Amino acid sequence: MKAIRAIKIIAFIAAIIMLLVATAGNVFIVKDKYDDKVSVADIQAELDSYDFKIKSLFKPLATANAEAETAEAPAENTDEATPSETPANTFIDESKVRPENEASGEYSISKHSNLVAALMKAGNAKTELKFLNGKNIPLVDTTCETFTVSTWLMISYLCLTFAFILHLISKKCHKTFYGILLMILGYLFFTAVLCCGQVAGNILSKFAESLLGDDLACARIYTIAGFTVFAILFGLPYVRCGSRQMTIKHLKSRLRKRPR
Repeated sequence: MKAIRAIKIIAFIAAIIMLLVATAGNVFIVKDKYDDKVSVADIQAELDSYDFKIKSLFKPLATANAEAETAEAPAENTDEATPSETPANTFIDESKVRPENEASGEYSISKHSNLVAALMKAGNAKTELKFLNGKNIPLVDTTCETFTVSTWLMISYLCLTFAFILHLISKKCHKTFYGILLMILGYLFFTAVLCCGQVAGNILSKFAESLLGDDLACARIYTIAGFTVFAILFGLPYVRCGSRQMTIKHLKSRLRKRPR
């Protein structure tokens, strides 16, 4: 039983870490949206092309990219003569001389460290659930061609579900009907609200831009975050209440058996 409790604690801690990583990544994404005045879709496109490397985790992203380009660059031929000066009639395109983000006004994550960029990439990670593609959404007259969920949030939920199952098993010595009922109903409510958040995030892509503005990706982040917070605040406390009910019932039975 001690081994089950230890695994339960590890799974619970892993669920919290996964949730915090996803939250931190999306916070940085939304912060960059308002700081740089760009859409979340542009930030996500930049993150999709970002190649994360663990060895350069704590280096500035621009420095890490420069080192990677230097390592991949072919050796120059030293036998060729190098012109000493630029011909007077050569046209120089200033937009190519300046950094790309300054020239075109496009977003770039090079201002962040590799650690922050990695968090943003994790927060932006999505997993496609192919078995839900093309399915009609209940109570809504729409169909999602591609149904995606937040990867790290999904992993966090799976770890939490595993910890919940182990929690039920570890309560073998003093289970009660009402305690188990509260725990199961609370977790089912938590799961339902969490899933509704993912469904609502996928439905957003079907709405007209005139209703939600031109940044549907940002609206999706806010929607999923709102449903997740609601699920945690109003679903998981029932699990705790069920656990406390069983503990109190067990303590009362022990007190009754104690000799006076």
